[in-house]
Amino acid sequence: MGVLESPTSKSGGSHSKAGEKVAVYTVCVHSKSAGGVIGSSKHRFSDFMEIYSTIRSMWGSSHLAKSIPPPPAKQLKLTTNHYSPEFMEKRRAGLDEFMGKLGNFPGVLTVPGIQEFIGTDSV
Repeated sequence: MGVLESPTSKSGGSHSKAGEKVAVYTVCVHSKSAGGVIGSSKHRFSDFMEIYSTIRSMWGSSHLAKSIPPPPAKQLKLTTNHYSPEFMEKRRAGLDEFMGKLGNFPGVLTVPGIQEFIGTDSV
């Protein structure tokens, strides 16, 4: 479904509280038939956790619930430097894998908000 580009960290903006430094990950959706990127969006790690929670709640009682790919594990800021290049790349790779697997999950594009999340709501 999406390929994540290198994360950026910035202070302020719509993705954070005033003055807070955050990592923002870009989700790009590629289409072979269209020959390139058909949608993109920027998200914090917590946004990925929220969409995962939404998907889990939709299929919570289904036999498919066990097949929903989990996002990478959350790391405590007290013990991990969330802005080190190594951490950001490891998390980016984990989110990339999560989004790739999620794109193959049956019915995922029917999840409320998923089109907006991946940046294809206007396509």
